[in-house]
Amino acid sequence: MLPALLLVACATPVGSGPKGPPSQATSRPGAARPATPATAPPYQGPPGTCAMEGLEIPLYSGRDPRWGKPSAPVALVVFSDFECPYCAKYRHSLEAVKQRFRPEQVQILWKNTPLRMHPNARPAAEASQAVFEARGAEAFWRYHDLVFANRKAISAEGLALWAAEVGLPEDAWKRALAAPSVPGKVDEDLALARAIGLQGTPMTVLNGLPIEGAQEGPVLVEAIEEELQALPATPSEHHACDRMRAAWGPN
Repeated sequence: MLPALLLVACATPVGSGPKGPPSQATSRPGAARPATPATAPPYQGPPGTCAMEGLEIPLYSGRDPRWGKPSAPVALVVFSDFECPYCAKYRHSLEAVKQRFRPEQVQILWKNTPLRMHPNARPAAEASQAVFEARGAEAFWRYHDLVFANRKAISAEGLALWAAEVGLPEDAWKRALAAPSVPGKVDEDLALARAIGLQGTPMTVLNGLPIEGAQEGPVLVEAIEEELQALPATPSEHHACDRMRAAWGPN
């Protein structure tokens, strides 16, 4: 377990604590990782998705905002809250990952996990999902940066203003925000967080390894480099998902 979790993460009653891979006792980046067993069936789902036994909701799919290619062999599934100060800090670590690695190497999947202690987190989560559904991933990541940069001043007016900055004028913004799929997706993200036992934000699942709290960029970079160094000669388009399934799901 990472030391001093609550010093680098916002606590939440969403779950009872990260369950983690059954073969691992820590969530420290760099901890020993099991290789995907040769007998484990490879994932056969659509490209860019990852589902596993025991989880009714996919760990990730095309409905999640993504940076990177869907076939990238390292996947970071990030559970975050727009009002959490540690999540705001963590965005710089994610930016370091984007600067260090190519989209063909790493994919980052975003999960909205608004905590009940943060009254503006849920509106910000739905707003970001609305932007993604209406304008795609590039607009989402721009909006993500704007919301975090103005985390202490989140309001309905601000969320609409920032949406206009990424290409959603007032009428289009209202239509996007009113789509039933928007709150539905946030609810799914929260349900997934409960299913895996999330106990604070930010939390990242890196190819099956749970990383708790706002870890520094160099820590994430090192963990990713270790995953890349261990790649087979010709990784499949589902390599990241197979790593997730080997670590988290039954073999």
